Amino acid sequence: MLMRWDIEHPGQVKLMPTPLPTWDGVEYVDTQALPTFRTGDGTGEFGPKLDPVEEWVDGIVVSSFSSTEELNLEDIEIGDALFPTEDERAKITYPLRQGVNNDNGVLTDVYFVLHDINDEELADELGLIYAGGLAGDVAPPVAATAEASFDSNTGEWTFFGNLPNPILSPKTPAPGAPAQSAANTYSPLRRVNIDGKDVIVNAWFVKWGDDEWEQLRIDQSCVAFPDDPPNTSCMYNGLEWGGHATLSGHALGIDTTGPDPTVSMKLHKSWFGGQWDTAEYAPYYVVVDSFPAGPANNMGVIYVPKHEFLDKAAVPLIQWVPPTPLNSSYPPTVSDGLNLAGGGPLGGQIGLPTYFMPGEDFSPMWHIGFSHWTTPATKVVKGLDELKRLRAEGTLEVMEWPAINVNSPDPAVRDGYDFDNLPTVFNIVNCPTPITLDIAVHNAMKRDRAENNP
Repeated sequence: MLMRWDIEHPGQVKLMPTPLPTWDGVEYVDTQALPTFRTGDGTGEFGPKLDPVEEWVDGIVVSSFSSTEELNLEDIEIGDALFPTEDERAKITYPLRQGVNNDNGVLTDVYFVLHDINDEELADELGLIYAGGLAGDVAPPVAATAEASFDSNTGEWTFFGNLPNPILSPKTPAPGAPAQSAANTYSPLRRVNIDGKDVIVNAWFVKWGDDEWEQLRIDQSCVAFPDDPPNTSCMYNGLEWGGHATLSGHALGIDTTGPDPTVSMKLHKSWFGGQWDTAEYAPYYVVVDSFPAGPANNMGVIYVPKHEFLDKAAVPLIQWVPPTPLNSSYPPTVSDGLNLAGGGPLGGQIGLPTYFMPGEDFSPMWHIGFSHWTTPATKVVKGLDELKRLRAEGTLEVMEWPAINVNSPDPAVRDGYDFDNLPTVFNIVNCPTPITLDIAVHNAMKRDRAENNP
């Protein structure tokens, strides 16, 4: 018999894991994955079933590409770069809110998604993600944010400052599109008072006009899910890196014509926690805006100059260099064959975020680094602690964007990503994370269903 251990002693660094016994052995899950891990629920052995999928934002729907029916993430196969399956990417649909942007008296109707907030009580009340990493000592400075107002009586939102920079395709610029500006004052991070509380929300714009550069770019080259093998039927950034406006992007559809406007986005998987090559969680995220202009334009998302000033509000996220360039249009990374192919943005294995679910340390703003194996990769790395251990052994290196730094003869450049002192020359991406999949619970429940339904 295995006993659950939830006791916390003074000075204890890490909670004891909860055992999940099965006929095939025992897996473990962190006790904080349970909402009542400190208080208990009094239900004992016959209590409520654990759900391996946590959806953190109200109103979202996850589906395959061609269907509007909800996709059951409980039934997917958890694959990786060594054993690819169909779950690297899916489609997520958000309800859109409508507001008004006030730029020195010029009023424009805008459609946006309200996703994260740095107050836990309001997050629960509004059905949003609690992003404590946008509060306190690590809160983004005023220079990295913009203002908004919210009328709690009418539910109306007003945003102040510039509309977003136009979304431009570097290779096929749209005729008549205005130029981008490094002085643009748009930011998805808004200072706003809600119910008497001064908070910061992540409210990212989806559409602010009728021209093609006034909305997130829709990737028409994404033709089907499942995307198996990864980066084939629906590539992470699109068929071309910064190519024709219909061949890259992170939106899959925007509908503002009916009474219930929506946006559908590519939903990307990442790995969190674990040791060796076993992840504890699979956080799923979307990509909505970025800094600097190059990556933003190539990904078909908003270029936000204010992200330059995020400082500690941007947390590490490590992506991977592929074994060979994904195709001729993508950045010339390296062709040494040492890395693994997978569902990552440049065709390498998928990324490793710092935080994986709402909480005091969570921030949707990611400071991107790229890892490159210096010896032939034999496994998929599924946690930052494991990555740091391998880096200390010299079997891989982690660099700042651009990933072509891997070709530098200077080891300090190739391995220049400093987790503790992130530099001022960087790539920041706004990656809201609406879903977390608990791997241990997921696997245990799949085995249970298979045993009971042979």
